Amino acid sequence: MAGGVALNATTNGSLERDLNVRPFVQPASSDAGLSLGAAYATFHARHGRIPRSQPRLRDCLGRSYLLDEVDDAVANQPLVRRSHDYDDVEALAEVLASGAVVGWFEGGSEFGPRSLGHRSILADPRDLAMRDRINLQIKGREWFRPFGPVVLAEEAHRWFTDGGHSHTMTSTTFVRAELQHMVPAITHVDGSSRIQLLDKSDSAYRLLLEYFYNKTGVPMLINTSFNAKDRPIVESPADAISAFLQLGLDILWIDGIGIVKR
Repeated sequence: MAGGVALNATTNGSLERDLNVRPFVQPASSDAGLSLGAAYATFHARHGRIPRSQPRLRDCLGRSYLLDEVDDAVANQPLVRRSHDYDDVEALAEVLASGAVVGWFEGGSEFGPRSLGHRSILADPRDLAMRDRINLQIKGREWFRPFGPVVLAEEAHRWFTDGGHSHTMTSTTFVRAELQHMVPAITHVDGSSRIQLLDKSDSAYRLLLEYFYNKTGVPMLINTSFNAKDRPIVESPADAISAFLQLGLDILWIDGIGIVKR
């Protein structure tokens, strides 16, 4: 599935539950995805066949940045400094569990409209007040707007019902009724949630979530896009630092470098 309609996560979740199917939703099902369609059409015109694709597109097609570029971005902004206290993801998991809101920047940026751990704002889902803080104070949007979590894939079945299990936040499922009180910040008024499953890997994103799970018993974090209201998701380290200052986040982490305000 592709096209703008394929970004209707509620409908996609219903398809999975009601029809017992698991459709593949192209993660860049917006105008950005037209580039893929154009590439496919050109390939077909030249070679007379449809190109073979990977079962699931990589979600991070943006370029990565060198550590020297990160250091330069920090040096050029006098309002921030590097903090080695937060280079380590275990320390970040600790402050997240204590209520901090973290700007997260790892590798190349996402291809598509969903933040999937490359350009994300992360926070603790256990505190309902966190939803209001991020909506009203950080993102400047309506108080009722829901947040989706990133979830350890192997633990998702314990917390969520069938359907809506997407690696790219393109479908919704429901938080199990008996556990909704434990994660109110990612539970919508109807009990639904748009989740991102995170498979086992060696990424820092995965490691951070594992540490948070070990500390709290909750295998998920709020994951929302790293951008200010009416602005695109951040791309470069300089973009991230600018948004970090504008949005009032507590800590910024860029590819293993912890950054705080002076």
